[in-house]
Amino acid sequence: MGINMLDNNRMSKKLVLLLLLITIVASMPAMAFDKWTSINQVETGVEPHFLIHDTETNKLHVFCCGVDINWNFTYDEGEAYPSWCVIDLNSKTLSSTEITEFDFLSFSMTGFRPAADIKNRKIYIPNGQFISIFSLDDYSKIDEIDAGSTVAAVDYNAERDLLVASVNPIADEEGKILFYKGTDQVGEFSAGIYTKDVRYDNVGDVDVLSFICDGNLYGTEPSFHKYILDPEDLLSFSHEILNTGFTPNHLVANPDATDEPDYTSFVASNGSHNIMPYYLSIEMAAMPIYTGTNGWDGARQMFLSSNEKSKKIDEIYVTSYSGDFRIIDHQNGNEVIDIIPTAGKPEGIIKVGEHQIFVANQLDDFYGPMNIIEVFEKREFPHQVKEDYQYYDVPHDNGGISIFQTLNAFYVVNPQEGISMITDGVAYTGKTPLLDPDYQLASETLLEFNIDAVCKPEFLPESNHLFIASADTLYNIKIEYRKATILHKLSLSFTPERLSVQYDETDEFGQIYSVASVFNADSIQSFLFLNDGLYGGTSSEKVELNTWKYVKNDSFIFRLLGINDNSAMSIQFVENETYEELDTLDGFSFNTDIALIDTILYITDYTSRLIVGVNAISGNFEELFRNHIPISFYWWCYR
Repeated sequence: MGINMLDNNRMSKKLVLLLLLITIVASMPAMAFDKWTSINQVETGVEPHFLIHDTETNKLHVFCCGVDINWNFTYDEGEAYPSWCVIDLNSKTLSSTEITEFDFLSFSMTGFRPAADIKNRKIYIPNGQFISIFSLDDYSKIDEIDAGSTVAAVDYNAERDLLVASVNPIADEEGKILFYKGTDQVGEFSAGIYTKDVRYDNVGDVDVLSFICDGNLYGTEPSFHKYILDPEDLLSFSHEILNTGFTPNHLVANPDATDEPDYTSFVASNGSHNIMPYYLSIEMAAMPIYTGTNGWDGARQMFLSSNEKSKKIDEIYVTSYSGDFRIIDHQNGNEVIDIIPTAGKPEGIIKVGEHQIFVANQLDDFYGPMNIIEVFEKREFPHQVKEDYQYYDVPHDNGGISIFQTLNAFYVVNPQEGISMITDGVAYTGKTPLLDPDYQLASETLLEFNIDAVCKPEFLPESNHLFIASADTLYNIKIEYRKATILHKLSLSFTPERLSVQYDETDEFGQIYSVASVFNADSIQSFLFLNDGLYGGTSSEKVELNTWKYVKNDSFIFRLLGINDNSAMSIQFVENETYEELDTLDGFSFNTDIALIDTILYITDYTSRLIVGVNAISGNFEELFRNHIPISFYWWCYR
């Protein structure tokens, strides 16, 4: 059911819930909390590398390098051509559309950079020794410029209606910077060896041409070039060649910013793990900004985040092959203030609006090809939140209603009706709708059901799984971006009084494990999930486990471990079977607790400082030792 007008009865219910929720939120302490969080992944062509945002149509253009798996410079089965894809950001469900493929290996391996002329609806794409010109409206090919040698990067300057290209001949020969008006060449400068990224900016009464060079195949003789030009005839007033970090990768600048000494260029270098600032009026680089990366996993691409009014550069966002993008506080010592994990090794990065960042994951963790654009959204709440989600329990006559808040919406979970998403319905900006009177609230029913609920729903923010237990059924529901899907409806052998869930982080094989258990006074029934699938289940008419954990051995046998006030218990899961094996271990006082370290379960008694060590995955619940030992050992188990 899409977003629509609610009938009077349902609207009344929602308004009551919203008023209650407003009261709860208003009573919470006011604290700023900003966090970039991954909310979506979109598949594109192979090895997405560079991103351009068309601000007129709100479409994201993705340029993918393709892959030559065996490095033989010839297309073989299983390899991929370079491609150009488009993601329509106006759509609720994001997906990419391939516009065209290009000749194999035609995108330069030394700093491929396309450029767009948004006003005149053109896009310029380096394509071997050509610059291909396409329409941004219907994606038809308009024209082509033969640059004579491999084109690495282009930049378009709207004020001068000028296209600038960095061009490289054969290996270890000096490159060129070419200037074009339309398709006519109007100028040429000599450049360094392996010329890469290039920019042309208007700064007051002069223009600035800047570009970076590797210097050799390995990027160990890099340089940053800066020309100050007369815009009328492209004659150079001055030319400086400055050192930069090894293997410079990306060049950005701040022609509109006001907080620097003057116009500043920034160069991100993979090999030196830094960002180098260069000022217009100072004939040297400023102090390098270190990104904290190491090895082969240095800085890749970046963007500058400026204050809209003051034009001050507040932060620098830079991707790294460490599998993240990093936020650098430019106003306070250029320190890395946050590291945001990504799905792979990211290259391109772009900010769209104030609350969304798109990252091009070009490689996986093993430097293999990847094809994922990852969407990050900024959470901006005026109150403290718990990790990624905030939970609210709202009293209701029917019982069981819960509300939890994600990055851009409130989800109302009413077991008698279903799951509804309450949000602004239009912008999805990440702000808290209920605290902003200008928002037009809308409700979208994501999932409908009608059950007799007796347990409070439990949500796992780590895996986006929502569990709801009724009198005879356990529902496992996947909450995705503006979507809810019932993965499993599992029969229960008794009426539960409590639902508890536990999440385990991904293992080395990329698997995600979670356990959902329901209890009453004398029974337990548990289900183990592997990723989104059911792995196994157990049930027992035994006493409730007050505290519990689970463990997996190398043979994929899982064991649920728990204690009550005077005994310990384990329940075994076997794949695709409802098989149980129970062990007990008696002789404990009250106030016991457990810690699981590797394959040993440590059971402690606070009063007597008793530690019992148990082999957690053996065929029997084998007691290894029972000793009075210092309490410091207990704390060591939990550090």
